[in-house]
Amino acid sequence: MNRCFLGLLVTSALAPWCAAETLLVPKQFPTIQAAVDAAVGGDVVSVGPGVYAESVSIVGKAITLRGKGAKSIIEGRKNGLSIGACVVVTNAPGAVVENLTVRLATGSGDNGMGVRAFSDDVTVRKVRALACATTGILVVGAVATVDGCVVENCEGGIQITSVGGLVTGCAVRRDGSVGFMVSGQACTVRKCVVDTIEDGEGIRLDANMSGVVDCKVRNVADNAGVRLSSNFQSATNVDVRQIGDENAGIAVMGANSLVLNSRVRDCNGEGIAIFVGASTCEVRGNTIERAGTDENPGLLDEGVGSVIEDNVVLDSDGHGIWLTKANAVCAGNRVERSRLDGIHLNSGLAGVQLTDNVVRFQHGEGLDLRSIPATMTGNTAIKNRTDFVTTVNGFTLPATNVAATSGSPQVD
Repeated sequence: MNRCFLGLLVTSALAPWCAAETLLVPKQFPTIQAAVDAAVGGDVVSVGPGVYAESVSIVGKAITLRGKGAKSIIEGRKNGLSIGACVVVTNAPGAVVENLTVRLATGSGDNGMGVRAFSDDVTVRKVRALACATTGILVVGAVATVDGCVVENCEGGIQITSVGGLVTGCAVRRDGSVGFMVSGQACTVRKCVVDTIEDGEGIRLDANMSGVVDCKVRNVADNAGVRLSSNFQSATNVDVRQIGDENAGIAVMGANSLVLNSRVRDCNGEGIAIFVGASTCEVRGNTIERAGTDENPGLLDEGVGSVIEDNVVLDSDGHGIWLTKANAVCAGNRVERSRLDGIHLNSGLAGVQLTDNVVRFQHGEGLDLRSIPATMTGNTAIKNRTDFVTTVNGFTLPATNVAATSGSPQVD
């Protein structure tokens, strides 16, 4: 049947208009690719229950490829041999791939992917990618959306390169490489879960002006839980646990970045670290528990002009907070039960402000001031091995601070 009609445009010219159709697989078409080839923009290719050994290619068509969830399975191999990525989308703005299971893409490179999309304005929704040899889901294009997807037992998780892209409600589990890799600009990873990454970060942002919001990261063996690699990035309300091999729970590498209201626990490296080159960053309202080593504190600041404010650091295996660069603001923090010092300042730092911090029960010094702070008011140190010890020019504790020393002095 011809489904195209003549429609009257506002210019009074007649032009064809085609009604959208739903093409059924296997009822009307024996293969998914046959239905895709017959479809036009706006059509829905509906994939019924079954296992389809195909590499499905959508080129230049804004169609929807829709399955029945776990019942509609596309496999990237046939007779034990690779036939390519399970679904490939190329130059098809407006295309949607949803409610499908893709698995066993066994090829190398692009051919080992569950979904591979190179197009602006593509949506991948409620797709489950299983046991793919490379990346579970890859989307490259502006305004990309990956929503409600799950990647399990793949070599790579979900990767998106986009301007204004969104990854939301997704999970990556038992992944061989990075869980979520985001590059481009102004992208958001929201309400996602990472559980068990063998090699690589749980979530890595390489996109300026991007953020990680309301995410959970667990069991990252060999890299940071969350890495903010570019400038003007943020991690907000992120929960990170069990980070191995002396890596940080949240690592900040770019300037003008923010870590806010997050919780980091059980890290073999720093809980939160601002690394060299990440200037004028802010770490506010976070809780860090059981992080650090002899050389890694609970919270590390190696960036110039950082703001470390209203954080709680508990049971660090190193220093609670370690400030190494000038012009830091360290205010309103609470540090308890660090194995080394509560707050430790390196020597030679200018312009550091210490205000309204509370340090209690440190095995080392409450505050070890190797530099004289520019401002030091309202700090409280209670029942540390030694409180308010300084080795700089006979610095005298200002009267606005409170110290109650307990135990024997520590020798530097």
